[in-house]
Amino acid sequence: NINMLHAIFGDHEINVEKEGEDHMAWVDFVIYNGDEKDFDLTQLGEACFAWQTYIGKDVGNTTEAQIVVGEENLLKIATDDMSISVPAKPSLENNLQDAFNIKVNP
Repeated sequence: NINMLHAIFGDHEINVEKEGEDHMAWVDFVIYNGDEKDFDLTQLGEACFAWQTYIGKDVGNTTEAQIVVGEENLLKIATDDMSISVPAKPSLENNLQDAFNIKVNP
């Protein structure tokens, strides 16, 4: 089970395509469909994807996630079990790593 929490790639429409064959299944998150072109990710105001994945036949009750993109341009997701914050605007790799934060609640 996949729960898309937040998906944005500038002003481009995002499509979710479910596919599979035999005993395999997958989901594609298509952020651009068209002629080949270069993207300058630093020029996008916001580009991030967040989802929850549950594996098993019965996932039971799932906690609704609280999602906020604040003034500091961080995507913050919190459930009863954990909280995560990541930059919502593309940046250099070392800046992204420094801004990433995850906390698991006991």
